[in-house]
Amino acid sequence: MKSIPLYKFYKHKYGNELLIDVIDIDVMKADISQTSVYCTSFYSIILFMDGAEDIAINGQKQCVEKGMVACSRPGDI
Repeated sequence: MKSIPLYKFYKHKYGNELLIDVIDIDVMKADISQTSVYCTSFYSIILFMDGAEDIAINGQKQCVEKGMVACSRPGDI
């Protein structure tokens, strides 16, 4: 079994506790692919490391590719 990398950050830097999960998108693909519409219940920052894909957040479409970042807030579709 691969070990899980440990990332250190300041959990109380901005007042309330800040929780961060670092997840490879491949881990989430099974859940995301069950429907063509995916609604987040959390803030997300996605770093695209390779490839290219068309995505839409709240109807705003964009082709994303290596080196780009996409962000969403809870409730975004």
